[in-house]
Amino acid sequence: PDQDKAEALSRRLDASVLVNPRSIGLLIPLKGPLAPYGQQLRQGIELALKQSNLGRAPTDQFVLHVADEGATAVTAFESAKTLIDRDQALAVLGPLSSDAAQALVPLLASRRVPLFSPSASRGDLDNVSPWFFRNTLTPAKQAMAMADYAVAARRLTRVAILAPDSPYGGALSQAFASRVTELGGAVALSLTYSPGTRDFKDIVLALGGVDPSEGKDADS
Repeated sequence: PDQDKAEALSRRLDASVLVNPRSIGLLIPLKGPLAPYGQQLRQGIELALKQSNLGRAPTDQFVLHVADEGATAVTAFESAKTLIDRDQALAVLGPLSSDAAQALVPLLASRRVPLFSPSASRGDLDNVSPWFFRNTLTPAKQAMAMADYAVAARRLTRVAILAPDSPYGGALSQAFASRVTELGGAVALSLTYSPGTRDFKDIVLALGGVDPSEGKDADS
């Protein structure tokens, strides 16, 4: 019975948010270890916008505004506000991290600006907001696919887990072990490594690998 009032309120809310229909916001890490991934995303989006702008008048072309996601959710929040308030972004692409995405959801929802993340995979972000979208698999779904391949496709009955010592690695390991057990397999060993590790020799040996130096000694 109040549909007309609701629609009128919706129109007033839309009018209260200043949006440039040709302005696209991109929130990615510009520095640090995730910067290369952010750069790949930027290149892909720039290529897509270049294709979309072909044949359009200069005043009708999409414009990309890039802001730094930073290393904390606070930095991401401030950068997103800049994209919305200063650049009047129609939508924001990013961020990469789940923590940053969770921090931005209330802001984007209050401004009625869609947020599209390519990699925020944390499970508790499911259905968190009608203004939040993502194109990635949760750790649980990734783990299930790996376990199905190992046990069902490869017919392995004993497997080992090697995962980063992080919340993402923990969630992945737990879901993988659970699925392997469900399929009738067994996890013989589970190890973790610190993010940023470059030398995996000791870890590989612990998993049952062969020391190449010992092989050379035996051959000689």
